[in-house]
Amino acid sequence: MSDSGAAFSDEFDQALKERGQTWNTLDKVRDQNDKIIALGSKIAEEETPEPLTNLTETKTPPEEIHATLWALDAELKRIEQDEGTIQANEARIAQIKKEIQNRWVVFFVTIGILALIFLCMLGQSL
Repeated sequence: MSDSGAAFSDEFDQALKERGQTWNTLDKVRDQNDKIIALGSKIAEEETPEPLTNLTETKTPPEEIHATLWALDAELKRIEQDEGTIQANEARIAQIKKEIQNRWVVFFVTIGILALIFLCMLGQSL
């Protein structure tokens, strides 16, 4: 009787271990799903997606999802770099506009001073 109890216990332990592995796998899949949803919200939906080719040799869904996440992360890093470049360019444009505005102010002040000098000279000659 103790042998059947040990066999039952071993089978039960094995079933519990498999159940735990299944839950762990489910948790990983849920985490990957959450990542995909988060990444998807950052990518424009306006473009028509190209048909995807297999990204891995095994062609299993978990491996494909993992490879896709890597590709999405790389694309998002490129987008962040491009956004940084855009912000730097916008800052440079604002700086150039400020310089142009300052040059116009200097130009008009110079014209005003020259006009005053001319009027003063014209008033002295009359």
